[in-house]
Amino acid sequence: MIAARLRGPPELLLLGVVRGVVAEVAPMLEELHRYHPTRLAIAIGPEELTSYTEQFVNGSTEPVAPLLPTETAEVLALAKFGEVRVPHAPFITALRWASENGVAVAPVDPDEEEYSNLFAEKIGYWELVRRTVRERGAARAPPKAGSVDEFALRWSEQVGHGRASRRFESARSERTVAAARTLAQRGERVALLADRERIPELERQLSGEPTNSRRGG
Repeated sequence: MIAARLRGPPELLLLGVVRGVVAEVAPMLEELHRYHPTRLAIAIGPEELTSYTEQFVNGSTEPVAPLLPTETAEVLALAKFGEVRVPHAPFITALRWASENGVAVAPVDPDEEEYSNLFAEKIGYWELVRRTVRERGAARAPPKAGSVDEFALRWSEQVGHGRASRRFESARSERTVAAARTLAQRGERVALLADRERIPELERQLSGEPTNSRRGG
């Protein structure tokens, strides 16, 4: 888990968690309690937020979360470092925390239609083929790493190191940053929660080097 306090203006707390890793939950909650946000900006689309909320936060029982083969391989590799819960233990816990503490939640990633259009525009056919090959390669031979943090970054780099993929991630992050900034500029005390591998680009677009950063997990 990584936390960066971006002084602004506007100020916000940027949190990066490794997808599904239970050990990321405690330091994430500690940062949220310390910061006392009035708004949790979560880097997922509105449809995914609705699904998480209805099925995993407000639902009486958690449904089965089917995984793609590459996702299964990633989970198994992460499980070498400790407990993993799918679909996303840190995100779901953060949403429960927000609900219990009266903190409003806002999805700040593009919706499904905009995401699909952006992906088609930036990625293209040949990069899609290359990404698919790289994903299968990562699934067969996951990158070696000494920590969950290092693993998340190396997996992301292995799959998305093509120029077209980097352009897509930059454009996607532009939408995320713009939405989070709008909330902060309205006077909200914003904590922006994202997958760990997205933090370098989000941080770069938000303010460059943060005034204060802490790493845990």
